[in-house]
Amino acid sequence: MREAILGTLLLGPQYGLQLRSEIIKRTGGVLRINSGQIYQTLERLLRDGLVHISDTTPDGLPLYELTKQGTDVALKWATTPATATRKHPWEAMVIQVLIVRSLPQQDEARLLEAYIMFWQENIVQDGTAEVDPTILLSQTASNAQARAAMEWLAEVRKFDESKIGLSTIRPMRGRPKL
Repeated sequence: MREAILGTLLLGPQYGLQLRSEIIKRTGGVLRINSGQIYQTLERLLRDGLVHISDTTPDGLPLYELTKQGTDVALKWATTPATATRKHPWEAMVIQVLIVRSLPQQDEARLLEAYIMFWQENIVQDGTAEVDPTILLSQTASNAQARAAMEWLAEVRKFDESKIGLSTIRPMRGRPKL
């Protein structure tokens, strides 16, 4: 969540619901977030000096903007796989790639290459020694996930540019209608 907000703020100042809407749009709904998560994370980012309130909307909503330190963190995130610090590397990869691909001033090629290398390095080579069947099945699952990730990353490369500017449509307040 933290990195998704920082990455999305590379587009410019935004208020909380706008950030939520942009993240959902850019991830195709893969990252499900509620407004409370956005505002809690923004409070931590303010406390940590990664964002500041730069202005307000005409109706008084605070506009959050990256600080220099926040920009540095966001740009590093946009080029470095998030797998090293994540419990679930697949989910971290999908969210990160989808957001970075959508940002107009970011080139995702370096990020995609780094992810391909990460997944290649995580393929466990079959050993000839007798192995516990549970361990073997676990390795098989890990290898299948790594191959699927590399296949998905290859598909990502085939897509035309998917850069999206900051939306000017104001998200509705309240619960979304189903």
